Amino acid sequence: MSLELVQDCPSAWSNVQLDHTSPSQLNQPMSRWIYQYVLHTPEERRAQNPNLRMIGGNAVNHALDMIYAAQGAEMGRGAEGQMAASVDQAVESAQKFMRDTVVWDDDAVRRDKYADEIEAVVVNAMEQIDAFDSPVVSLEKYAHWHPSWAPVPITGYADFILENGIIIELKTKWPRQATLKSGEKTWRTSSNPSAPINNWTRQATVYHKAFGGPVYIVSANSLNARKYALNTFELDAAEANLMARLLERHEALLDLEKADDREQGLQQLLRRHSADFDDIYWNEDPDVLGDAKRRWDQAINAWINT
Repeated sequence: MSLELVQDCPSAWSNVQLDHTSPSQLNQPMSRWIYQYVLHTPEERRAQNPNLRMIGGNAVNHALDMIYAAQGAEMGRGAEGQMAASVDQAVESAQKFMRDTVVWDDDAVRRDKYADEIEAVVVNAMEQIDAFDSPVVSLEKYAHWHPSWAPVPITGYADFILENGIIIELKTKWPRQATLKSGEKTWRTSSNPSAPINNWTRQATVYHKAFGGPVYIVSANSLNARKYALNTFELDAAEANLMARLLERHEALLDLEKADDREQGLQQLLRRHSADFDDIYWNEDPDVLGDAKRRWDQAINAWINT
């Protein structure tokens, strides 16, 4: 696909109420992205409940934002609902957020376990962030990057910007419940990986492109935390991958825009991008998953019956 074609067709995105994309969108497999961003409106997406792991990560960020705001960092996204606080106050607020937020995979035991681990995850994350020996000056800073190959901007929110220009993206790991051979239930802590996950690298690359500073990823669990510096090769590879993923979506939207009948165009789009419902990105509310399976089945059946 030529860059001229990409730049000349912004209407393909506005037709599905999108004027930008994001790392979280581009990290999703095509089928999941189509379900969320082509088949549903922004209002419908906002009505979907998150899961416990997502809320756990949000809770840790919530606490860290309050702590570093107390140290003078400027708050970005979500500042209207937060205030500067001590570590103890921030952890308490985050635990309340963890216990009170509505999720689709509610489990009282797991929710309490995550809430209990928030303090340790926060402390371990702070140890890595503070080790850079440069104050945090910005939290949840809005990033806007519009490369020449992109039909729409790629946007997001960088977790932490330091005074020396370093950008930090924080990830959290949460325990899972396991059953021993004896039948006893236990918890196993999800370890921080030896190298950053590709999805994390793509996300951090967007912030590097937007702000220009060196970029690090910090992965924290209740036992420890680990930091990863991204080098030029990793950043270039991530940009190439972002380009491929974005242009695949652009081509799909162009096909939909050209379709004489929108419903037929949607069914063709679903058939072309089959859904692997065992993929982790389809670990969703049973109502959402059931609706997605129904839509793909309808698209396939409509093709068989023609």
